[in-house]
Amino acid sequence: MENTAYNPLLQHPVQVHQGTAYNCVKGSGHAPVILFVHGVGLDQSLWHPWLNRLAADFSLITFDLFGHGQSEDRSGLSSIEDFDKQIDELVDFLCIDRFAIVGFSLGALISLAYASTRSTLSHLVLLHPVYRRSQDQLRQVQDRLKTAREQGPDVYIETALKRWFTEPYRHVRKDVMDDLRELFRRNGDGYLRAYRLFAETDREICAYSMCQVKCPVLVITGSDDAGSTPAMSEQLAQDLPCAQHVINSGHRHMAPLEFAETLCEQTRSFLIEKS
Repeated sequence: MENTAYNPLLQHPVQVHQGTAYNCVKGSGHAPVILFVHGVGLDQSLWHPWLNRLAADFSLITFDLFGHGQSEDRSGLSSIEDFDKQIDELVDFLCIDRFAIVGFSLGALISLAYASTRSTLSHLVLLHPVYRRSQDQLRQVQDRLKTAREQGPDVYIETALKRWFTEPYRHVRKDVMDDLRELFRRNGDGYLRAYRLFAETDREICAYSMCQVKCPVLVITGSDDAGSTPAMSEQLAQDLPCAQHVINSGHRHMAPLEFAETLCEQTRSFLIEKS
């Protein structure tokens, strides 16, 4: 078990542009830029354990998706492309014309769609994405969405924590578990809209052409991730023109937090080797 710090309620200084809360950690000189895209129900603080580990080699940008964290909640969000436009607004404002994206879960799907329709990416790292879910897997996530709409965004948090983390980590890092419980209690309509996209994303992602993703891609998941399975990552890597996949033994869905050091090093190696 790795020792990673995380506090989604800790107030880090952020800036806001057109409703998007973001933070930049600038590397030295002309360091390559990485943009991070978090998953549904979370916020940019997911990436805090990554920042010190990567700041020596890269410039880093984290931000909150609309309806999450300190970004505004846009009621008209209806597609993955709406989040891709949010990325466009931010990188245009920051005058960034070439960068890598690291996306987790829903953020991985947003990043994949972005890469298939834009030519500005140098690299793409997809952490624990879903892809071509079975009918049973689709039914399960749609049932969870229905219950969350009826009973509140945090209705599944206890079962989610068991799916997301290993038992030793849950036992030792009770502070992290409490922080995530509080984070999900704070979620509202923006979370439900994003979760609907996550539940229906298999249909939407079919509208994007995998062959249009021209940059090198690394797909990572865990052997024990029941929702973003190794079979999904393997199939996704096969469907992309220039991709490789890694299956980390014993990792569950929230590995970017629990095993931040491992995933940071895998990401760093990929970005350097493929440069």
